[in-house]
Amino acid sequence: MAEIYRSLGQVAAAYAIFEQNQVLSHRELNSVGAYLDGQERGTRLALLGAGIVNGLRLSRKHDAVVLSAGIGLTTDGDLIHRTGETVYPWFRPYRAATRPAYAPFGGNDGKPAVEPIYELVESRESNTADLAELSLFTERTGLQLESMVGVLLMESAVTEFDLCTGTDCDNLGQECRHIPRLLLVEQAGAQGLLEQVATPRQAFFELDEIVVVRPVLAAADNTPNRLAQVFRTACTALGGSLGAGLTRLYPVCAPFVGDLFADGDPAPSWLKQLQGWQGHFNATGESIQYYYDFLKDLAETWNDFRACLAGDRTWNCPDPLAFPKHLLLGTVDAAAGGETLRTAFYPSPLVSHTAGQLRHARFLAGKIDTLIRTFTVPTGTKGAGDAAIRITPSRSEEAPLEERAIPWYYRVNTTIPIHLQWNFRLREMGMATANYSYNAEFYGATGAAAQPLAAACGRYPFFRIEGHLGQPVTTVTTALEKLIEKWNLPIAVRAIALGIDRTKVVKRPGIRYTDLHRLHYLFRQDVSKQLGEAIRFSQNFKQKVDKAVRAEVIANRADDAGVTYTGYAKDKNTELARNAAKVRTVLNRSYSQYKTDTTWKANVAPALEAAGRFKTRLSEVVKTEFATPFDTLIGNDRMHWLDWLDDIIKAKDEQEDDKLLFASFLAAHPGLEHAGGVARGGTFVLVHDQEHKVVADFMLPYLCREEAEAEPAQPAIDKPSLRPGWVVGNGITVLPSRNEFVRDKLNVFRDDQVTSLIRDQLTGFKNEHLDTLRDKVETNLTARIDALQKEYLGTVKESTNLMGNALISQKERVSVGDKVAGYADAGLQTMVAAAKEKETVARYLTEKAAQPGLGEAQRAAYRQQADEAENDLAVAIADATQYIADAKIDVAVGSEGMAALLALNSNLGSVTSEAAAKTVDARLGAIKATTANSGLALVMGAMTIGKQR
Repeated sequence: MAEIYRSLGQVAAAYAIFEQNQVLSHRELNSVGAYLDGQERGTRLALLGAGIVNGLRLSRKHDAVVLSAGIGLTTDGDLIHRTGETVYPWFRPYRAATRPAYAPFGGNDGKPAVEPIYELVESRESNTADLAELSLFTERTGLQLESMVGVLLMESAVTEFDLCTGTDCDNLGQECRHIPRLLLVEQAGAQGLLEQVATPRQAFFELDEIVVVRPVLAAADNTPNRLAQVFRTACTALGGSLGAGLTRLYPVCAPFVGDLFADGDPAPSWLKQLQGWQGHFNATGESIQYYYDFLKDLAETWNDFRACLAGDRTWNCPDPLAFPKHLLLGTVDAAAGGETLRTAFYPSPLVSHTAGQLRHARFLAGKIDTLIRTFTVPTGTKGAGDAAIRITPSRSEEAPLEERAIPWYYRVNTTIPIHLQWNFRLREMGMATANYSYNAEFYGATGAAAQPLAAACGRYPFFRIEGHLGQPVTTVTTALEKLIEKWNLPIAVRAIALGIDRTKVVKRPGIRYTDLHRLHYLFRQDVSKQLGEAIRFSQNFKQKVDKAVRAEVIANRADDAGVTYTGYAKDKNTELARNAAKVRTVLNRSYSQYKTDTTWKANVAPALEAAGRFKTRLSEVVKTEFATPFDTLIGNDRMHWLDWLDDIIKAKDEQEDDKLLFASFLAAHPGLEHAGGVARGGTFVLVHDQEHKVVADFMLPYLCREEAEAEPAQPAIDKPSLRPGWVVGNGITVLPSRNEFVRDKLNVFRDDQVTSLIRDQLTGFKNEHLDTLRDKVETNLTARIDALQKEYLGTVKESTNLMGNALISQKERVSVGDKVAGYADAGLQTMVAAAKEKETVARYLTEKAAQPGLGEAQRAAYRQQADEAENDLAVAIADATQYIADAKIDVAVGSEGMAALLALNSNLGSVTSEAAAKTVDARLGAIKATTANSGLALVMGAMTIGKQR
């Protein structure tokens, strides 16, 4: 028989146009029919597509095969339409030799013939000996029905109907019949019938995904070379994958992207450029992160291109010979073969819902070419200020590359406009100049792209940061912080150093201010206040010495160098004030200023020495009642604390500096990763080398600011006025020295007693002879002088011992007090002894001020010293009483507490000045009001000055 008739095998290009009264032949009529048939079939194929539109699925139902309703189109334009289920309970062999020949069944193009073939039949036909029930299929054929593949064949054939006899021939013409037949073939034979269509989907399966290799950081990668090698390794692996993929793009995808490349396969040119860049970065690590980003862009674009191909079966200009008369329906049991042996539907670009994907894929293929041809390593800067270092809002890696900002390492020119080949969506809308980019100004950016940071950027979860590699890290940090502050951006910046030398760490401006600095400031203020008190005390001490000399309380004696008391007081007061003031000036500064000026330490020792020598030189004529500011200053250890705190602060700073070394920072923040910028709410990490040049950048997806606060202004600290100014300014009493004390007594004896003796003798003088008178006077005078000297020198000796005890050291005073009374409580004994000692001094000075023959200035000086001594006595009595109250000492009759109170009450008799009286009354009244010891309160009722008076 003839071959199956293919309507689109030879499409009519012309048809006859009938004239009026024209004699028509079969040629004219057939030309019209052939033309219309060809146009109809061609329209289906070219504008609708080919393959199974829907339905037409096989299933097994009892002992029959069921074909579901559906629609299909062959590449010859045959429309196969089943409106309902068709049941096939019978089968028979399909003998191709007796049927119209169909080339895809075998015997053409060297392909093996498809056999065996079985035809399924809807109803039993008469005179068909080879027809059998389908239930016998396995028994008759030895094949499993479920694994057989259905083939829906549109059997088209031209049939002759001539009825000729010996006497007549009535030519009835020919008939073209189109009979759909359901055939079964084995799966191996069906493979030869499966269409080979070059569609985007087919290309998708022939192209491999390119996995972007991630540079994995380690603590050992803490040098520029080691860090560059990490990225170099990743670039080598990624470049190899790209080379393999790009080589296959044109051969696989030429049917739908070939017209984009006028010179044919672009892969050789692409690989040449990539190999050139690879060689460049094999020799240097500078800006290698940009190269890695570029390869990553290529890989992402490749994967996006490949993704656009998946699921797209659009067939532009289908081949009529692909499956002209058949459709593969899959296996009878779908589980046996699935969809692999079933003719898919290949829509035309007109009706395809994935036609946009194909356009997008073509765009991305062109983008790959543009990226490779425009990539360059940026060098230098493009302006001054913040123009060279820019922050551009962008999408994160969750969005496709084309939705992100254009990186600055793609040069902009009119020949290869990167902005036109970056974002498919924007180019489709004619808005390519709306792409965000570092280089947006060079392609005439419009809208928000012209000034992206001034526009709302809430929809952008990422910020590209560019223009900083190779620049000084301080310059970059300053520029970025200014941009962040100016535009109120939700990101932070940190700088870390490669290597192990913490001195190369670039610290933040100022200091890391912590509570240690506040404590340091407190100690500085304490030392400063003590120095101020020492200056005041020194001035007051000098004035007391000057006054005592003027009042002739002490003689202004000179030392071996000829320096008098007043001269020494002046020199040491000046020396202390000068050095202490210099120290205070530095201590009162901020910590950062204090650390830069260490000269103050050279003034500490002279100030302390001046205070010590001042007091020591005048030790013969001064009495210390309590620790003076000199004593506090000399015994102060706060200055040592300042150095110790400095060491602690330095150690803490070094620990913080260590955290800014690459290895330490990576250990603390293992999520460190290069992204060409930073996510919203994240930290942009600059990595610099030993020369403080930025060599790499990374990011953390969270804020990681340095915790230490900036150094604040120092608050003024006023020392609490708990100690009265009198205590600060006094504490030392100037008294005559022992020699002066003895000399005074002798002078009194000589001037007063001798004169009185002579007067007495002269009174008894009458008219005796002069010689007798002289003898008598000399005899009586000598006797009286000897007696008076003996009597008075004993008094002088006793007074001298008393003054000596009053002027000895505190330790000696305690030992003297121990001998006053035998108290079991050592503290009580010491305090009672101290009160007794102060009473002795006060009584002596009071008597001294009251003696006749003194000048007014000298008497006033003694009176002032007596008042001071009485005030000291008042305080000592109150302190001892407070001790009895606090220690809860028994004050019953006969107890040592009562004995102590009686002794203190006796001491009160020496308090005569109004100021001292008020002091002791106030103190004793307060003790009485607060004590829980009723016996003590009762005894104290008789201990006020008023009672004494």
